[in-house]
Amino acid sequence: MCSLFVRRILAALAPVILVLGTTSSVSEAALITAGASNLPCTVTGTFQWTFAPPEAAFIPPPAGPWTVSVKTVNLAAGTFVKADVLHNPGAPVCDPGHGPNTVPILLAVGPLVQPGGVGASPARAATGAMISHGTHFDAGRLSAILLGAGTAQPVGGVGVNAIHFGVAGKVRGAVKNVGTNPIGVTLTPDYRTPEQLIDGNPIPLGSLGQNGKKVLPIPGTFQNGILTSMKVKTTGSASSETHAAFLGEVDGVFTEMNLDVGIALFAGENVDFTYPLFFHDTRDLFIGIDLTQWLSFPTPFSPLQSFSFQNGTSDLLPGVLVGTAPVTLGPNGFESTAPFTGDAFVRAVGDGSFAPVPEPSTFILWAAGIGLIGSYSTIRQRRGVLRLTIKDLTPRSRVSNPLFEKPGEVS
Repeated sequence: MCSLFVRRILAALAPVILVLGTTSSVSEAALITAGASNLPCTVTGTFQWTFAPPEAAFIPPPAGPWTVSVKTVNLAAGTFVKADVLHNPGAPVCDPGHGPNTVPILLAVGPLVQPGGVGASPARAATGAMISHGTHFDAGRLSAILLGAGTAQPVGGVGVNAIHFGVAGKVRGAVKNVGTNPIGVTLTPDYRTPEQLIDGNPIPLGSLGQNGKKVLPIPGTFQNGILTSMKVKTTGSASSETHAAFLGEVDGVFTEMNLDVGIALFAGENVDFTYPLFFHDTRDLFIGIDLTQWLSFPTPFSPLQSFSFQNGTSDLLPGVLVGTAPVTLGPNGFESTAPFTGDAFVRAVGDGSFAPVPEPSTFILWAAGIGLIGSYSTIRQRRGVLRLTIKDLTPRSRVSNPLFEKPGEVS
């Protein structure tokens, strides 16, 4: 259980309520609304973040069918950001069969530590979660970035958005060879059953020459499982295997989120997202890409561009882990028993997209958030920033998280 001291800190926090449009200073911090929308099937809110009383007037966003609260708290480890998102029962339906959902999406990131020194990398973190109701989902994401180098007051940004997802559709995957030598490619989809994550049937794409590209639809279900990720194996002078998934919570359990929901939430409908496929000339590599982090803070990359990794990670590549042993999903994200140290280059590019079956619903995603948060995406990542998500594979781990409280416990 959370300590009484932490509960009192949280009880003292004044939330920013999108629907009510009220705000005040929060533990020496202030969140100023930069933009918001509140529609039947989607909500977005972006905030400028300062550590002084706000000079600009608070801009109340429009009321609507979603309730979103955003809070910050400063603890010894750093600053945490928490958002609760609820698609209100009785709100106008946004697609056929949409029923009420009384369970909020709980999102939290941290600790974010103020960067020190001129040119220091920003502290940044992101998370995502899904709540099921019937065959539909409410899904949300939270991103936060904190800057402080060379400024009198540390500043940053917070963005939150959520969607109602009740539309079936098709996920498409693709691989392009951006190197000069041919590579062999196999794509294996992963699926989440009620018991575990399982591999689907491998799909050989054959040999790809320079600038060769293969595009294919990916089955959405397999053996009572729901599509959650893609594994791309490339072979040449050495091999690499890249596992790309949106890591987050599904009904309170940390796991791989539904791939179609993740794409709709983090990229949008009919929008290609890309990620690098790394290669080494002589060593086999295993790569895990947490698309939740990667698409929250996208990093530009070029064909054959080389990146340096230390103990499996690079400050320039959020969400990417490289190892010389297989990458698996652990309680804190992707992990490898043999993290890679050295240089690897972009040998191929993976991408994907989601195309829904036409329904009377519209996903309006993250445009304001990308403008606020994405403007910092090319700045180097501060090492050591952690995501505050569920660290255990059981829902009971939430009791050890100081930012997760039962509804009504924090005012």
